[in-house]
Amino acid sequence: MSNLIQRHHFEKERHKKLIDKRDKVDEILHSLREQNVDEEQIKEVEDILSPIEKEQIRKLDAAFRKYKIKIHSFI
Repeated sequence: MSNLIQRHHFEKERHKKLIDKRDKVDEILHSLREQNVDEEQIKEVEDILSPIEKEQIRKLDAAFRKYKIKIHSFI
């Protein structure tokens, strides 16, 4: 279990800038949607993350879910 926790922390630190960028984009999108801006503006913000970055985030999210499931199964 210790290895899983270490791996999770390692991956999180390794991709910290990308995770922070995704979080900032999500915050901006949430704010824009609350303000009922048009879809064109929302699309522009969504495009801040490149397709490669979006794919990396998808893989990271899947890996983090996997780590959490395995960690919780040990508890």
